[in-house]
Amino acid sequence: MKTKKVAAIVTGGASGIGFYAAQKLVGSGYHVVLGVRDVIKGAKAALQLKSASTDAEVDVLPLDLSDARSIREFAEAVAGRFEKVEILVHNAGIMAAAESRTSDGWDFELATNFIGPFLLTNLLLPFVDNESGRIITITSDEYEKVKALDINMHNPLERKEKTDPMRWYGITKLYVLMFAIELQKKLERSGSNIKSLTAHPGLAGTDLAANIPSPTTRFLMKFGMKLMGQSPKNGARSFVHAALSADVKGGQLWAPGGFGGLRGAPVSKTIFPLALDSDITAEIWSAAEKVTNTPFTIN
Repeated sequence: MKTKKVAAIVTGGASGIGFYAAQKLVGSGYHVVLGVRDVIKGAKAALQLKSASTDAEVDVLPLDLSDARSIREFAEAVAGRFEKVEILVHNAGIMAAAESRTSDGWDFELATNFIGPFLLTNLLLPFVDNESGRIITITSDEYEKVKALDINMHNPLERKEKTDPMRWYGITKLYVLMFAIELQKKLERSGSNIKSLTAHPGLAGTDLAANIPSPTTRFLMKFGMKLMGQSPKNGARSFVHAALSADVKGGQLWAPGGFGGLRGAPVSKTIFPLALDSDITAEIWSAAEKVTNTPFTIN
């Protein structure tokens, strides 16, 4: 049976930045859905979120963004429980993982960071509130280091051999930003008032580096993030601002405004030109649409 309350969805909401973003949404009165790989960990997070308020409503649903079947099952479950989705926060992601293929034949990191969120967004779009809905997609300032795309434009989703892991991570986050920008254009052309925004947390002490295969690199990355970065709670501020504040506009990128963009209160950031290249963005969208078989559809 569908609830009358609208849903606010946070992927990867069982810990870190996603958890604190979910905490703010719960505090704002939303019925929050945590989309998580580990439902036991998600259930513990839900209990913690509910403990802060007797009125808190939190659901936990399994979601593996590298698996098309899991994504479709998650979208079906959401559609079956809620009349509308008002907020969708694409928080889940991985960094510099070992190269591997998913069961769908996708690059694992690209699937988790870009193809999965692309598919989930298009499946849920018909249920997103057409007047007040917001879709927030996580990116990273690593995208700024991608000065040019040395990819095969006939197959832009294919990872080139021997691509540096951090560069590939930056490319996946560039694709995410391009996706969000193109989504905003499509929404505006369709006459929808849904806003598509991006946000990044700066440098925050999270488990983002957990998939780095080298133990030494993984340790150094985690140590640096915890030493120099802000807390996950503060890292969530950009996402929360994009999701809840009245001063945001579709197409914006929100990020920390402090030193080097590593920490601080969220501000609207200028987007680097490569991410605004309409020809490349259209190619990326078309390729993702083809591999997921999910065209842009809105009520």
